[in-house]
Amino acid sequence: MKKKWIALLLAAVMGTLSLSGCAGQGKEEGDVIEVWSFTNELEQMLDLYKATHPDVKVKFTLVPTDVYASKLKNAIQSGNAPDVFAIEEAFVRSFVEEPGVMADLEDLKPDLEEMEILDYTLDVGTDFDGNLRAVSWQAAPGAMFYRRSLAKEYLGTDDPQKVQEYFQDMDKFMETAEIIKEKSQGNCYTVCSPDDLSYIFMSKRETGWVQDEKVVVDDKILEFADFYKTMNDKGYAAQQAPWSEGWFAGMSGQLKDVQGDPKEIFCYFFPAWGLFNTLMPNAASADGAQDTSGDWGVIQGPSSYYWGGTWLGVNEDSDNKEAAKEMVRYFTTDEEFLKQWIEETNDYVASQKVMDSVTSGVSNDFLGGQNPYEVFLADAKSINGKLITSYDQEMNKIFGNEKENYREGKLTIDEMKENIIKKAKRMFPDLK
Repeated sequence: MKKKWIALLLAAVMGTLSLSGCAGQGKEEGDVIEVWSFTNELEQMLDLYKATHPDVKVKFTLVPTDVYASKLKNAIQSGNAPDVFAIEEAFVRSFVEEPGVMADLEDLKPDLEEMEILDYTLDVGTDFDGNLRAVSWQAAPGAMFYRRSLAKEYLGTDDPQKVQEYFQDMDKFMETAEIIKEKSQGNCYTVCSPDDLSYIFMSKRETGWVQDEKVVVDDKILEFADFYKTMNDKGYAAQQAPWSEGWFAGMSGQLKDVQGDPKEIFCYFFPAWGLFNTLMPNAASADGAQDTSGDWGVIQGPSSYYWGGTWLGVNEDSDNKEAAKEMVRYFTTDEEFLKQWIEETNDYVASQKVMDSVTSGVSNDFLGGQNPYEVFLADAKSINGKLITSYDQEMNKIFGNEKENYREGKLTIDEMKENIIKKAKRMFPDLK
């Protein structure tokens, strides 16, 4: 394998955990399509696939997320890779760019074009030579979700159009954060963590982390570091890390500070999957004492952005390559499947043809009757998939550590930038 992939593999988590299924233990005999994923979402999709393809045998393996990339790369190197595998945004490019790993999916393009698949999802799955290697059934445009009752109390309105004016750009966002802090006497934070807005800054970069084999620290990276520091220093954020207990508690209005005093969170930032899979399920506290369902509104916020996504690829060395391609085609372009998937999960699919046909007039009670797809649609068409690189997972870790040092006053902004470049050079010696 190439030097770059070896470096990425060594940088990934290499621990060994027990896996669901038989990952890494060799492929089964016969015409069985073996499928790997880091999420049970694909397992649900396979149930629908089996119903329309009763003669196809499928073996599904769920691999823990933290070891998924390294396990999959090891399986590919040892010749035991699955026929079809899911790839998360954080590491999709490291597979797409590696020669001889993923089968060419160019023959799917007519179906993809007919279904009006979003360009950015195709850009992410296209290698440097212009060949399509991975496709996604979903898109991940983002939005800002705010508590209506808190908007009324501190801004005097919960009307989405008027609330949008308070958060129309980053300058207005900071001004409004100060208003919320003053009027709530510090009892309401604008966000749980400044990291909630990281995807806005990352989505607005002119270049990704690496361009032409050079490490690039885009100006938006530096802007986010300043934003992160200011939000924390001025008390606009609760300083609860994303996916922490406190971060979830804020969704149901159950967050408390270290003294045990209740604190409110004004807004969260999520893509489509985050609304349905994270915010809505956590709006009610575990004891049922408090439930914020119906108290939320949705707006675009200071900028459009995207967050996450899952792509599907086919093993170049698969013995069932054509059947594997048919599975990927079904998941990404079969109109009836996509409509059923939206109905069952509320997912935002990459086919604009399907989205336009099923989301008009949707009313969501959780959002006070708003149609979230109208907001997501505005963002979806502006996503730049070319910002994603094979280095993102490790570069984001480096930046995360350095921005924390900057927030704590251990580094100047220029020193932070220099440290990012130096650490990237040590991790990836081939980069300039």
